[in-house]
Amino acid sequence: MFFNIILILFITLFLSIRFTKIYRSFAIKNSIKAIPNNRTLHFKSVPSGGGVVFSSLFVSIIVLLEILQIISLDILMVIGIGGLIAILFGLTDDIFDISAPIKFFIQSILAAWSIFWLDGGALVEVAWIPLWISWLVSWFMLVWMINLYNFIDGVDGMAASGAVFIPLTLIVVLLIKGESSDLVVLLSVLGISSLGFLIYNWPPASIFMGDSGSVFLGYVFGTLIIKTTMTGEVSIWSW
Repeated sequence: MFFNIILILFITLFLSIRFTKIYRSFAIKNSIKAIPNNRTLHFKSVPSGGGVVFSSLFVSIIVLLEILQIISLDILMVIGIGGLIAILFGLTDDIFDISAPIKFFIQSILAAWSIFWLDGGALVEVAWIPLWISWLVSWFMLVWMINLYNFIDGVDGMAASGAVFIPLTLIVVLLIKGESSDLVVLLSVLGISSLGFLIYNWPPASIFMGDSGSVFLGYVFGTLIIKTTMTGEVSIWSW
């Protein structure tokens, strides 16, 4: 099993590097670019939407891991299916520039999907807090996380570095605690798939991840915060 996981990680890294390069050429050819404005920190047009590569790889590997029974079905539903919806939404926004109200509506649906599969969020276990408050707080946190990660994408290497180093740090925390759950595998795949993209996003960035990557990462990290605090695998203080 260990050999199979290592092999999957190496293949994931190779595919991430290869397909990011291919997508970059595609984005340039089809003018899918991040245009500088008064809210950006880059000064020239840069190909965007590259996050669709590592996020799609991640979701594909999640499906494979569920088939191999390395991760549970609920992880597939909340991270895999929810992540796929985030990718499709983000990619559509990268290409067509969706209006703010529609963005907020879809983000709200994504947050609700996650909370549904996580049984209402971490606060649901506190007896004196009403269920609707747990839902509301968890929903707000998820929508905030999605927008937070979306905001930092315009900084060369910042969002992609977070996608590599946050999983790495959490893996160290889990190993120190003696945890050997499917979460370690999940985080490894997320970090490795993001690493292939970081090579091209490192300053000076030759491609940005766009909403297809940043919305996906915000959703995944927000969901993992709720899940791991509920199970006690990672405390809110570690996050």
